[in-house]
Amino acid sequence: MASAQESMCCREVDAFWALVESLTPRPDISCLTQHPGFEASCLNPFVLQIAYMSFRQEHGPLQASKHEQYRYTAYRQVVRWAYGILGRHIRKPLPSCVVSAIRRQFPEEGGTYKGFEW
Repeated sequence: MASAQESMCCREVDAFWALVESLTPRPDISCLTQHPGFEASCLNPFVLQIAYMSFRQEHGPLQASKHEQYRYTAYRQVVRWAYGILGRHIRKPLPSCVVSAIRRQFPEEGGTYKGFEW
C-alpha cells in the first residue's frame, strides 16, 4: 500500500480482528479475508448491488465504472461491519489485506487506484 496508514494488518486493528475472534467455534484463520462473512458480505456482487442501491437512494449515483462502484460499496460494507454506523465524513483506513482482496475481486482497468484519503 502507498502509505503507512494503509499498510496495517487486520490483526493490528481491534475492530477488524474482533470479527474473527467472535466466531464460534473459532476456526483457525489468520486474516479477516478468510472469515466466512467477508466473502459473503464484501465480495459478493449481488450483495454489493443491493447495498449500492441503498447508498444511491440516500446519496445519489456514483459517476464511476461498475468495478469502482463495487469497490466503493465493499469498502463501506467492511467498515460498517467492523465499526457500525460512523456518520458522514468520518473515515477509517482499512487493513491492506482487505483492500487487496477487494481490488483483486474488482480490479481497475488501468490498475491505478486512489488510495485512502482523510
